[in-house]
Amino acid sequence: FFSENGDPYIKKIKVKKFESGDYVCLRLGSDNDLTHEVADQMLEQEGKLHLRQYQNRWKNLIIKYLHKYQKNVLENRLDEAGITSNINYWISEKCIKTKEYNTFEKLINIVNESGKEININEIWEALRVILRYHIKAGTKIKSNLRKSMSNDDLTMLNNQGYQVFRIEGTEASIGVFRIEKIAKETSKQFKSYLDKVIELN
Repeated sequence: FFSENGDPYIKKIKVKKFESGDYVCLRLGSDNDLTHEVADQMLEQEGKLHLRQYQNRWKNLIIKYLHKYQKNVLENRLDEAGITSNINYWISEKCIKTKEYNTFEKLINIVNESGKEININEIWEALRVILRYHIKAGTKIKSNLRKSMSNDDLTMLNNQGYQVFRIEGTEASIGVFRIEKIAKETSKQFKSYLDKVIELN
């Protein structure tokens, strides 16, 4: 988050480029993934929410496979197929699809042990639509957050270093926090925690 001539704007920068005095936008509390929430609203409005079943379908194939075999069995099969394993991410809610169709096709052929015919291309196309809605949702969230900041008095942000903003059209809230200092030591965190506040003792 930056302020230029009194007008707030938001852009992505790499974590290593953060400096003291910069501001960051973070999710608050236990809010669900905001992009997912807004994307669902948009999908529902356009009668496409049913596409989420395709996202669940391919993940459930992986989960079912992992219930039958140990994780390293799947990792070995993936390695033999020339696929870099990313199992934890694939089965997470954040993941919509693999980056490449070739990877997706090989993965599905490995985990589909039932012999039931699956239209891989149909699933892939549905996932591409979902991804487009996530991108649209991200743009909408950024626009609504900017609007909220423009309409609110930023005195608390300037004086106390943080302020909470409600995102129009959602149940979620985002906090803007000023970075007071950068820790000398780094610590590993799950990717899912990197866009929300982590309280330190």
